[in-house]
Amino acid sequence: MADGKYAGENREFGGRMSFMINDDKEKLDSVTVKIYNAAGEQVRTLKTLPEKGVNRIIWNLDRKSTAEMTGGFGGGQGGGRRSGFFEPSGGNVVPGTYKAVFVYGSDSSETSIKVNMDPRIDVQLANLQAKETFLKRTEALSTEVRAATNQLNEAQKTIDKVNAMIKDLDTPEAKELAEATKEIKKKLDKTREAFNGPTREGQGIVRNLFPTTMTRQFVPRSYASSSFGAPGATEERLFSQGKESADEAIAEVNKFMEGDWKAFEEKVKATPIDLFEKVKK
Repeated sequence: MADGKYAGENREFGGRMSFMINDDKEKLDSVTVKIYNAAGEQVRTLKTLPEKGVNRIIWNLDRKSTAEMTGGFGGGQGGGRRSGFFEPSGGNVVPGTYKAVFVYGSDSSETSIKVNMDPRIDVQLANLQAKETFLKRTEALSTEVRAATNQLNEAQKTIDKVNAMIKDLDTPEAKELAEATKEIKKKLDKTREAFNGPTREGQGIVRNLFPTTMTRQFVPRSYASSSFGAPGATEERLFSQGKESADEAIAEVNKFMEGDWKAFEEKVKATPIDLFEKVKK
């Protein structure tokens, strides 16, 4: 009886596209693959650093996310791991014929790739299109939320810069400004709770007991993504809850930025800071 062990690689998932590079340059340019749907809309961009000869790039049969974000899922081989390029995924594309355009320097070539639905699943194309439209609505809402949280992140960076600037100064003005930064930091953290909920103490990962604005952004997308049917009343209700929560949180950010933050900004600009105080002494 044989007792050897045999192992092999599983076939890669997605659209496997091969291309050849015949270039004498020592350092090759990157290859960009642009995926277009039947309407001519560019739905995905892949990039890879090729080698001389035959190369392969994998498209995960997904579209790019319409949300402005830095996280998310990659787009398969060539979507970012080898080229440093990253484009978040927005979910599977609907079945149809897609055009793939390969660009290398000033040269380009194109081919088509047909995406079929799993024949074991009975699904209507109209339902998939309705699902994609719904997911894009959730992505648009996520963009609004991210823009608001980015404002708070930038405000925190400014607070850190002010603290670093006055850390070693011993003037009355510097002490007064240090106190102001403490107060504005507390107010900023309080505003951030509109998105993440109050901070809970504890060891390890401590989750909030109740839904937050951020979790409410994820839930309608999760429900819609788990079904091949068109989003219904449940998904719409969850989206409405997420949007209501997001609108309230964004309103808190606007209130903070127009009130407490603007007053802090004016105080910082009006405070005379002598960075050469210790040198003079």
